[in-house]
Amino acid sequence: MEKLIEAAKEFSLDEDYITFSENKRQEFIQRFPLNSLPEMPVNEYADTSTRDAFIYWLEHKEVLGGIGGGNASKFGIYRGGNGQYCMGASTKKKELTGEELETEYGNLRDQIVINLSLAAEDRIEEMKFTKLKVWPMVMLKILNIYYPEKFFNVYARKVLDPLAEDLQLPAELFKERTRNYILLQYLEYKRLKEIEPFKDWDYVKLSEFIWKRYGEKKQTKHWLIEHRYEERDYLTAFMESGMISLPVFKQDLSSYLATYDLSVILNDMKDEKEKEALEAFLKLDKGDIVGIKTTYSERMENESLTYVLKISAVGKLKSRVLDSYEYDELLGHTVPVEWFEQEERLLPGYVGFRDRIHEITKKSHIKKMFNKLKEAE
Repeated sequence: MEKLIEAAKEFSLDEDYITFSENKRQEFIQRFPLNSLPEMPVNEYADTSTRDAFIYWLEHKEVLGGIGGGNASKFGIYRGGNGQYCMGASTKKKELTGEELETEYGNLRDQIVINLSLAAEDRIEEMKFTKLKVWPMVMLKILNIYYPEKFFNVYARKVLDPLAEDLQLPAELFKERTRNYILLQYLEYKRLKEIEPFKDWDYVKLSEFIWKRYGEKKQTKHWLIEHRYEERDYLTAFMESGMISLPVFKQDLSSYLATYDLSVILNDMKDEKEKEALEAFLKLDKGDIVGIKTTYSERMENESLTYVLKISAVGKLKSRVLDSYEYDELLGHTVPVEWFEQEERLLPGYVGFRDRIHEITKKSHIKKMFNKLKEAE
C-alpha cells in the first residue's frame, strides 16, 4: 500500500488528456443516452457495418479504456461478415433470425439495462456475474461510461488482481476460481477514493495511474514488410502517404473487420503466401516498429552469390489495424505509420526474409535491423 501511495505522489497527467477522455465519454452518452437503452433495436446495438453501432463505439471510438482482443462473441450478439446476426464463435457460432434473434437480443439488452440500474443504486452484488450475456470487460466498460464515479476505465484481469492484493481487499474476492471482476473493480475504486491522494483525483487520472502501474507492459513487436510486389515498387507511396500497405487480395475488408469475421475471406484465399501475409498484417498493433525492406542477390568480388536484405525506412505504427484500416485502390490494405528513419541500409548475408511480412523476434536481428529503436520507443 505504501509503495502505491508513494508512486501516486509522483504521478501527473496532462489536463488536455483528461478533457479529451471526458469529451469522448460525453460523445458516447449523447449518441446512446441512458434512457434510450431499454428500447435500443438490435441493429443499433450490433450492426457494426455502419461504424455507428453501440458495440462499434465501445471498441473503436477511443472511448475510455480499450477492450480489444478476443472475438465478436464478447458482445453477446454481433453482425457477421455475411450480414447475419450471430452469437458465439468458431464451432459454437450460431446465426440468429426471427423470433430467436428477438428473444436473445431482448435478454441481452435487458441484462445491460438491469445492471446499469443496479449500479445506480450501488447494488453491485446483485448483478448476475456468472450468467453475463457479454464478457465481463465489456460490461465493465459500459458501467464505467455511464457511472465513472463508481468504476474506472481499466478492465483487465492482470491489473485488477494485483491491485486488489495491494489494496488488501479480502483474498476470496480475487483468488477464487470464478472471480467477480465487476464487484472487484467497484470495491477497488471505492477503496482508492478513501485514500489520500486519490480522494480528489478524477476517474481519468486514477485510471491512467492504475494502468501505468499495473498494466502497461506491452512488448513492442518488430516487423519487416516488403515494398515490391509483382514488379511494382511501393516505397515512394509508403513514404509520401505516411502509410504501409499490403497490396494483395484486392478487396475492401472494412465490413469484415468491423464484424471481426474474416474466416470467410481467409478460407477463400487460395494463395497460402498471401493468406499468411494478410493474417500477419492484421496483427499489426499500435506502437509496433516496422522496417520497409526488399531482398535480392548479387555476385561479390570473389564470384560468390550473396543474398542482401535492404531496409529503406523504419517507422512506428500509429494505431492497430482494426482501428485505422483503410482500403486504397492502388495500395490495397493500409495502416498509418510515423517514419523516423529513412536511411538505406544493406545487410549482406541475411537470408530467410523473402516473405511479404516477417515478425522479427531475435534480439540480434532487432539490434541490427532497427538501429534507431531507442528513438522510436
